[in-house]
Amino acid sequence: MNLSNKITILRILLVPLFVLSVLYSNLFSTLALLFIIFLSDILDGYFARKRDEVTRLGQILDPIADKFFAVSALFTLFYRYNITFWYLPLLLIREIGFLIMLPVMFSKRAKRRINFSPAWAGKLTTFMQGTVIFLLVIGYKNILPFVLLTVTIAVISLVIYIRRGIKRI
Repeated sequence: MNLSNKITILRILLVPLFVLSVLYSNLFSTLALLFIIFLSDILDGYFARKRDEVTRLGQILDPIADKFFAVSALFTLFYRYNITFWYLPLLLIREIGFLIMLPVMFSKRAKRRINFSPAWAGKLTTFMQGTVIFLLVIGYKNILPFVLLTVTIAVISLVIYIRRGIKRI
């Protein structure tokens, strides 16, 4: 258990606090938790590479932490601010695809072969989802253009990951 993995686990543990903060309308604590969660997402990868501590556990935990935060935050924010829910499945398309692929990715055969490193589109999707989450937290109303851009990038990301997975299996 290295520093990067501990930071990732901290990020997972902060998600329920973020959800409670959103539900109980505490903007300051919500923004603070959002900042800490975003910063921890950056720092875990930075420390893993900088300290040469990239581990299989970290490669698995980091995307799970990203999915857990994105799904929890988006559902909570859409519920809290009474936003039309048809956007939600569009925003979560990559996360749903990832969850469908989990059994294949963690199968005995795939463990040795699938590269868990993120694609550029995956990183950009995570950034855009974070942008949508931030905009929702601060009460920005015209999120549709950001949602559509995020969905477009998410679909590209999902295709890249599916192709990568099929090639490796």
